Amino acid sequence: MKILIADDELIYLKVVEKIIKQWGYDVVLVSDGLQAWKILESDPSVQIAILDWMMPGIDGLEICRRVRQRKGMPYISLIVLSARDQQSDIDAGYEAGADDYMLKPVNSTMLRHRLAAAERIVRMERELRGVTS
Repeated sequence: MKILIADDELIYLKVVEKIIKQWGYDVVLVSDGLQAWKILESDPSVQIAILDWMMPGIDGLEICRRVRQRKGMPYISLIVLSARDQQSDIDAGYEAGADDYMLKPVNSTMLRHRLAAAERIVRMERELRGVTS
């Protein structure tokens, strides 16, 4: 399964990439929201996206909104990974269309559980739609 990680902080990109790759996922890294959006628009093999909230170009919440507005496209599970820890921030993430919201610094155990749940949802949705990619 292919996962997009979008974060303008190189340290988080590399930390999350290292963790996720050891679990056997394919990873695509980008450092800004515009790159993330272009990939999500053009690469149907990306099934999960981990998005930082605050990035240059387009922020993670706007990407969530755009993904959820697309019609007829396979489901992409969206996880916001942010340092913004106020309940109002977390609520805003979910309201924008995120499936999950995680706080920085990343907890690898929680990330693994949340990716497993995201993978189950994506697989079930794609099976129901008859999508194989």
